[in-house]
Amino acid sequence: MPKSRRNTRRERPNILVTGTPGTGKTTLAAALAAATGLQHVDVGAAIREQSLHSGWDEEFQCHIVDEDKARVVQWTTPNSVAYT
Repeated sequence: MPKSRRNTRRERPNILVTGTPGTGKTTLAAALAAATGLQHVDVGAAIREQSLHSGWDEEFQCHIVDEDKARVVQWTTPNSVAYT
């Protein structure tokens, strides 16, 4: 972990919403963010838009996240990512 982040304390929580494709996770997360004032980051959209995947999983009907590509991304604001 970079030295500048070791002693950093989060002031707000991270809430991760997971589940089966097509069950309303994005809708729930957006409503939760609006109700709490938290930031909504659609990781799935970023993975698709930035090609941070290695293909499509037919069985699970979703992209296969390429962790090597995704870990070099700095998740900044909703619907935007910046490579580090």
